[in-house]
Amino acid sequence: MQILDIDLDFFQDGRFLDLADDKDKRLSAEQALPWGKEKVVTFLEKNCGLSKKQKIKGKIFTHHHEAFFELRELIKRCELKIPFELNHIDAHADLGIGMMDASWAYIMGELLHKPLSERSEPKQGGFDGLGFTNYLSFAIANRWIKKLNFIINEQWHDDIPHDFLVENDIPSMIPFDSYNFTIQLKKYTETQINNLIFGQKCDPIGYEPKLPFNIIPYDGFKLDDPCDFLFLSQSPGYTSKRTDAFIDIILEYMEPYSC
Repeated sequence: MQILDIDLDFFQDGRFLDLADDKDKRLSAEQALPWGKEKVVTFLEKNCGLSKKQKIKGKIFTHHHEAFFELRELIKRCELKIPFELNHIDAHADLGIGMMDASWAYIMGELLHKPLSERSEPKQGGFDGLGFTNYLSFAIANRWIKKLNFIINEQWHDDIPHDFLVENDIPSMIPFDSYNFTIQLKKYTETQINNLIFGQKCDPIGYEPKLPFNIIPYDGFKLDDPCDFLFLSQSPGYTSKRTDAFIDIILEYMEPYSC
């Protein structure tokens, strides 16, 4: 099965980090200039393969991490079979990085030590819990995803936690381009986590399964097979009110459902 997971901030010429995703603190159109309508429609139909005649089951979220809870519920209801492929169309990787995020320490130092059946109820909020900047890492920790495609726009710059990647020849800063990487989360003891915080290298005590992770520039992305679900996140603290106009456009390709 396959998910098309879109964040509204993808359709802007402007990208921001370390903001609170506050619905009462919107960016101005000058800060985050929206794409033209025709460019958005072309991307949705030509690159994502969406059609108004064959709508996809979909749901709109205010904050992107709400998608984690939706995935969990669909899995519980056996409407979404795991593992699935996820196409993440976003200005950010949502794997957890930046001044506001220390989720890597919680995930690799605590969550991965739990049985798989107990990982779907993680800590929420704060600097290390589940949130809009890191929800994909928590989905990976639950082994829900078998392949992750991250579709980037021209505003993207490296926000990938390099410690999650397997390859040894990764540049210190990943330039805008197309990449075929592999994610593998690692398990550490509490002492090792503290050592890592202070820059000391440690050998993991365990490894999670490897996950194909592809970074794809938007003009090189093409989805040939139809997705099973379409998610859209408004991310109000990272978008302007003018960008909200694209919500109604994307709704034309979506068949709302209840879960």
